[in-house]
Amino acid sequence: MFGIETADEGEIRLHGRKINPRSTTEAVRLGLAYVPESRQTQGLVLTQSITRNLSLSVLNRLTNKLRLIVRKKERQLAESFISKLDIRPALADMQAGQLSGGNQQKVVIGKWLASSPKVLIIDEPTNGIDIGAKTEIHKLLRQLAESGMAIIMISSELPEILSACDRILVMRRGRMVGEFVNDGVTQVDIMNKALLGAPVSSLPEGGASA
Repeated sequence: MFGIETADEGEIRLHGRKINPRSTTEAVRLGLAYVPESRQTQGLVLTQSITRNLSLSVLNRLTNKLRLIVRKKERQLAESFISKLDIRPALADMQAGQLSGGNQQKVVIGKWLASSPKVLIIDEPTNGIDIGAKTEIHKLLRQLAESGMAIIMISSELPEILSACDRILVMRRGRMVGEFVNDGVTQVDIMNKALLGAPVSSLPEGGASA
């Protein structure tokens, strides 16, 4: 979906329009953003500052006519997201690698929110972070969803799925085997589908759309 690899089959529709991102750059242009499972190896440049990491997805918006980054704009962007996401410590020049896991995750999310996405795909959003940070991340995702952003959350933690998601799609061996509206669904229901369910041949109209 994010243009990292070519899809084997199927189609992607965004607001009813078929899209086919062939690169991550094109995916971002179309309004998609992707927070990977491993923030340390895929989401952040650990040796760079919070400021540099937060600006990575929108560098083209921060340059002047000579294509040089305007550091004042970059700093303002960083300070804005440090405040909005309550990144601690609030030190724009601090290396990302020196932050706690929860604050590192906030920086990765902030980096993509800076691109003003229509759809945020987030893989294992609270992997390796403490309970307090998990609560903050879940609250942030809920606020983004309520503001109109589509959130696709991929998680192996069933309690997280049940507490955060409105709609649950179950995958087994690369195929869709179940779909639930999160109203009275239990972990047992999901596991039964994941372990025993047959592939879903078709979803309702819009079922595979964001």
